Amino acid sequence: MKKYFALVTVVVFFSMLFACGGGKYADAKKVMEELVNATENFVNGLEKAENASSTAAVINAYADDMKVITAEMKKIQEKYPEIKDQKNPPEELKEVAAKAEEVMPKMMGAMIKVAKYAQDPEVMKAQKKLQEAMANLR
Repeated sequence: MKKYFALVTVVVFFSMLFACGGGKYADAKKVMEELVNATENFVNGLEKAENASSTAAVINAYADDMKVITAEMKKIQEKYPEIKDQKNPPEELKEVAAKAEEVMPKMMGAMIKVAKYAQDPEVMKAQKKLQEAMANLR
């Protein structure tokens, strides 16, 4: 369960981090939109997964997406350290941040499905891959 909490924490952090993008923050907005889309695909995929194998496939696809997205986000964080201020995010990214926040409750529900198959070796391997992709932000 700690793994799921860590994943959710990272996604919440992303959503708050990018509660800012358009003109000056266009690149930040683009990355945030990629994150939202990838997370929505992850949630939808988990909802449709019918067994451990399909669940692992969804997790692996999300891990592949997150490997790229977290690398981009790290660069964005370095470029715009001011967007870490979650209380006063730039106006430009508020809309995409709201979309990210809408995904979070859905993600929590979808993660219950992962827990159902958590002991499956294929799912465990996929979860490890996802954790490694998320490690880019540390």
